[in-house]
Amino acid sequence: MMNGRAFKKNSQITKKITNICNILNKKNDEELQIFGEIMLVSEKLASGILVDNINFTSSSNFKLNYIAKTINSLAKDLKNSIEQIKKTLLLYGEYNYISKLDESLVQNDFRVLFQEINNLRQTITNMLIENKSNGLTLQNSSEVLLKNVDKLNFSSSKAASSLEETSAALDDVTSNIRKNTNNILKVSDLSKNIVSCANIGEDLALKTSKSMQNIAKEIKTIVNSATLKANEGIQIYQMI
Repeated sequence: MMNGRAFKKNSQITKKITNICNILNKKNDEELQIFGEIMLVSEKLASGILVDNINFTSSSNFKLNYIAKTINSLAKDLKNSIEQIKKTLLLYGEYNYISKLDESLVQNDFRVLFQEINNLRQTITNMLIENKSNGLTLQNSSEVLLKNVDKLNFSSSKAASSLEETSAALDDVTSNIRKNTNNILKVSDLSKNIVSCANIGEDLALKTSKSMQNIAKEIKTIVNSATLKANEGIQIYQMI
C-alpha cells in the first residue's frame, strides 16, 4: 500500500512538473516569437518600411503585449502621417496648393513638420498671388507699351513725312541760295566794274578840271592882252 501511494504521489508531482515545464516552454516560445516580431518590425520602421505589423500580441507576457501593440499603433500613426505628407507634397508637385495638413492630428515634432509644410504652402501661395499680380501689371504695361509703340510709329511716319517736306524745302532754299550767290557774284562783278568806271571817271574829271583851269588861264591871259592892246589903242587915238 505504501509503495502504491508513493508511486501515485510521484506521478502527480511529475505531472505538475511537466505542466510547469510546458507552461514555461510555451511562455518562452511566445516571448521569443513576440520578441522576434518586435525586433523585425522595429528594424523595418528604422529603414522606412511602414507596412508591417506585429501579428502576435496575445502572449502570456502582458508587458510584451503592451509593447507590441504600442509599436503597431506607432507604425500605424507614422504611416498615416507619412501618407498625408506624401499625398500633399505630390499635389504641390502638380502645382495644386489647395490641400492643407491637419495639424491637430499630430503632436510634438510631427506637428512642427506639419506646420512647416503648411508654412511652405502659404509661402508658395503668396508668391503665386504676387506673381499673378505682377503678371497682370506686366500685361497692362505691355498693352500700354504697344499703344505707345503705335503712337511712336505714327509719330515716326509723320516725322518722316515732315522730314521729306523739310528736305524738299531745304533743297529749294539751297537752290535759291545758290541763285542768290550767283546774283551776288554778278553784282560784285558789276560793283567792281562800276568802281573801275568811277575811278576812270574821277581821273577824267581831274584831267578835265586841269584842262579847264589851263583854259581859264589862257582866257585870262588873252583877256589881259586884249585889254592892254585896247588901252594902247585908246592912248594912240588920244594922241592923234
